[in-house]
Amino acid sequence: MPLPPPPAASGTYRRFVASLSIDYEKWREGTGYDLEALAALPAHEQRRAERLLIERGLRNWRDVDALAQLALASASPRALAALRDALQHGPVPVRMRVVRRCPQLADAATRTASLLRALREGEPMQGLSEALDEAVAWHPTPVIHALWQALRERDARVAPTVAALLLHLHGLARQRLALEHRPFVLRFATDDPAACAAAIAALRARIGDPDFSSNPQAT
Repeated sequence: MPLPPPPAASGTYRRFVASLSIDYEKWREGTGYDLEALAALPAHEQRRAERLLIERGLRNWRDVDALAQLALASASPRALAALRDALQHGPVPVRMRVVRRCPQLADAATRTASLLRALREGEPMQGLSEALDEAVAWHPTPVIHALWQALRERDARVAPTVAALLLHLHGLARQRLALEHRPFVLRFATDDPAACAAAIAALRARIGDPDFSSNPQAT
């Protein structure tokens, strides 16, 4: 006896699937997928949407947000497994988004390891901002050391934002961009090793902990 055909997709499901197509305007405006439509789906279509998202792969924050919504609503083992895999093996922006949306999936060691890797590998517009946001909330000693290392080793595009965050984490700036210290932070926008070293020395003096940035055993 032949199997019955699968039920036709509802209009709400088609609306969600249509939202998976991101054009330039949606990308520029940071428009995500239609999570309201996703939440309104009946259970069988939510499972269908889950299967679609997993088969497509978690390629960006929109994919993570959609699958996380399904996983948290239903505790689906398959969705949770896909999110755990993305946390371990996904690109920097995806890993940072999983930590933000599903912090219960990352114990302290995993959260720290993921952030350390993001601070090493993240680039502007490619996960660095998410990593620095995460460091505001999660900055055990290894993360602080990684920030100092980034300040010494990363290029002029990255160093100013790292310097600003260190000012914020040490209570010297109101927010992580340290806008009130903008002239000082811009000293780090240089590829001149001598100028960079002088700026780092000045930052260490401002923070008042001259050994912490160079001693990996400091606590």
